[in-house]
Amino acid sequence: MALFFHMLAAIAEFEHNLIVEPTHDGLAAVCARGRKGGPKFKMRPKRSARLARYDAGEYTVQEIADTLGVCCRIHGIGLA
Repeated sequence: MALFFHMLAAIAEFEHNLIVEPTHDGLAAVCARGRKGGPKFKMRPKRSARLARYDAGEYTVQEIADTLGVCCRIHGIGLA
């Protein structure tokens, strides 16, 4: 019985390697082209300046959320 489970584990590891290898190759190719993975960074200078002015009290939470394109309730910011 132990041999059976050992064989299943070996097959599972082989299957895992079949999935992981092309993924790593793709990431290496993207890295070689000078690109990074993930979504584009959304904090542009205009947005970060608006957030800084929020600290000074010039903008409301809702105005900041509208600028960033997010719902303020999703990020745990209250509108009280």
